[in-house]
Amino acid sequence: MVSIYRYTGVLPLNPFSTMQNSSIVLPILILAIIPTFSLFQFQQLLIKVEKQKDYVMFARAKGFGSMYILCKHIFRNIVVSVVNHIESILLALITSLLVFEYLFNIRGLFSILISGQDPAVIVYLLLLFIVPMYGVIVGLNWLRRKLYA
Repeated sequence: MVSIYRYTGVLPLNPFSTMQNSSIVLPILILAIIPTFSLFQFQQLLIKVEKQKDYVMFARAKGFGSMYILCKHIFRNIVVSVVNHIESILLALITSLLVFEYLFNIRGLFSILISGQDPAVIVYLLLLFIVPMYGVIVGLNWLRRKLYA
């Protein structure tokens, strides 16, 4: 990023915030890294457990390739657990959002709710936040039921 700025004079993503402009690059990276690693570790654990099951050994004995077994057998059986884990990651992100807003001095949804604005503003903010989150959770539950069937 420094070399791009040195040659062009343009700073594509400002990782630092000042009084005039705030940076969202670092908070987004921090909010994204932890759930990504958590989901990756969980998926790796599930793949390791599934690879030791009898049907995978049977598919290997029949001569199927490892990518075919991974895509057709293992992923099909772990996708429900991964969807369940995504829901818990999403709820953990919501609960940690207030801390991130405070640490990075971002005036976000939770800081506006805590500051005690007009009740109508609070209701609208909660509706704008809760309705899409409810839609995501209902969508994940629908996907889970569809995958079980």
